[in-house]
Amino acid sequence: MILANIIATILAKIFTLQQGDHVIRQPGSTAGSDERAMMAFAASPTATSCVTITRPGPDEMLSGMVAITTMDTCEGANFETLFIDGNSAGAFALAGNDYPDTATIMYDTTKISNGVHQFQVNSQSSTNPGAIALGSDTTNYSVQN
Repeated sequence: MILANIIATILAKIFTLQQGDHVIRQPGSTAGSDERAMMAFAASPTATSCVTITRPGPDEMLSGMVAITTMDTCEGANFETLFIDGNSAGAFALAGNDYPDTATIMYDTTKISNGVHQFQVNSQSSTNPGAIALGSDTTNYSVQN
């Protein structure tokens, strides 16, 4: 029973589990065995990102060259990276080390097909570029050129 409680505690810290009851059994035990632990896990709150796409608004129609404005409050942020449908679309330096920092990323939407696309901005540190995103925000936009 103690082992099952330890395993449940470790799993709860590693994985986000759905709200409700979960049963963890020792290998070889059966459903009626005394060697089981039942624990209720509360759903984890959604983390607030330190970078936000502020303009254009969600689900807006984009055409031609667009300015994507962000608010970046990530500590240690040095630049932002733009991904469209999961593909890298460039990196853009932030203005300075003052927080919060606003950035404007210019993107030519004629490079992608018409339709709905996912735009993601990651805040990055200069000490380990590309390895760890300090924060991230994603918005869907309709493109019509």
